[in-house]
Amino acid sequence: MPLTQTTTDSVRLETLLALALSQRWTAEVAVEAGEQLDSLTGEANQPVASEENELPEPLQTLGTTDRRRCSQMLRRYAALTKQEQDHWINQRLTRIRANTPERNRRLVEDIHPGQIAEALRVEPSAIQLLILNSLPPTLGEVVKKILPPNWSGANGPELVPELAQAIRSAFFAKFVATEALEKTTPLDHLSVVELARLIRLLGVRETAIACRGISAVETVTAFLKRFSAEDAYAIVSHLAVLKTVDDQRVSFAEQLARMALGTTFDQGSAMLDRAGLALLGIALRDHDVLRKRHTAQKLPVAAARELESLLASDRTVCERSLKRQIVEEAESLAAYLHASRLLVDGDRRGEPALSKTKD
Repeated sequence: MPLTQTTTDSVRLETLLALALSQRWTAEVAVEAGEQLDSLTGEANQPVASEENELPEPLQTLGTTDRRRCSQMLRRYAALTKQEQDHWINQRLTRIRANTPERNRRLVEDIHPGQIAEALRVEPSAIQLLILNSLPPTLGEVVKKILPPNWSGANGPELVPELAQAIRSAFFAKFVATEALEKTTPLDHLSVVELARLIRLLGVRETAIACRGISAVETVTAFLKRFSAEDAYAIVSHLAVLKTVDDQRVSFAEQLARMALGTTFDQGSAMLDRAGLALLGIALRDHDVLRKRHTAQKLPVAAARELESLLASDRTVCERSLKRQIVEEAESLAAYLHASRLLVDGDRRGEPALSKTKD
């Protein structure tokens, strides 16, 4: 049983308490860390209340609210047996060691820049700067551009490595690492860009299936004028290889296309992404919340919200055998995309606009 609910802020305080109790910090480093935390949280250092005097010395310099919470955690810690106390500390220290540079790199690759920017909006500027500086340079620049215009890039305090890592771990704790999923599927292993390509490819394929229900060539030709030359080519290419598609599948594709169709003439690419997103929702519907969050964090914020809306509604509910077919198609395409990386430079037919969407 955790001493406190593992929220983003609790992760930070648990880590600091575990470090202090384990004496991993020297007194000099620990006091410096406490002072730096106050500058990050903006809390003034108030006189220490009597009930907080028992806190390890490093934590005496925390802000008032954090000291109070650490005192509550420490009281629960004191009620544990010696074996339970050792287990609790070791768990928190293991969490720090588990955040290796390689694991951190993989986690960041599983998060859309817009999602990182959205999570940073509520953080103090010093923490924003710490997180941005820890990102790969190219990704950090993308995230900066998404942040509000009034974002301040002023230099923050120099942090001791243990504290910087604790704060970084607390920030990224709100996201889902692939390692946290059980029995992963090909869909789970897609990168941010690969997932966007999958959504576009699903939309292209579904639109081609819908076109099978249009008997007049002239009508199909007129419909394809909605799309760019590259997207129209991709739809026609899929249409050419579709040999046998049953009436139920065609009927569902037509229904999905009508739902995804925009009201203006130049929304062809958006229609493909909406159709693909709807199919992704069908593929995820029966999975647990953790897997849904893991997929949603790879999408632009607006697309993630649309996916959440789709999962909560009955707009894409279909018959069981049809759903099984759609899930198999999505997983098969995901495996292909992840294995081959699909596109090479110079071949951009059907490349998704979703991966370029601004939040």
